[in-house]
Amino acid sequence: MAKSLDSEENCFLNQFGKQATLQVRFNHYSRCSRPNIVLGLKPHADGSGYTIILQEDVEGLQVHQDGKWFMVPTISHALFPRG
Repeated sequence: MAKSLDSEENCFLNQFGKQATLQVRFNHYSRCSRPNIVLGLKPHADGSGYTIILQEDVEGLQVHQDGKWFMVPTISHALFPRG
């Protein structure tokens, strides 16, 4: 997985160790039917080592990097890995 993300080959091993516990969680956030009156989720960080997101053409996902928020473009049927 690390190679496919253009990361150092042992980056996950270095970060989590040889006996890391793997946890999986699936969330589904459907498109809001009344976006003009809904504020959305507060800024937060996922509590895992990495996150894989399928956006399904629902805009609004942002990532925080170097003190700035960046909008993640939606791409149909694509996975967005975030480590």
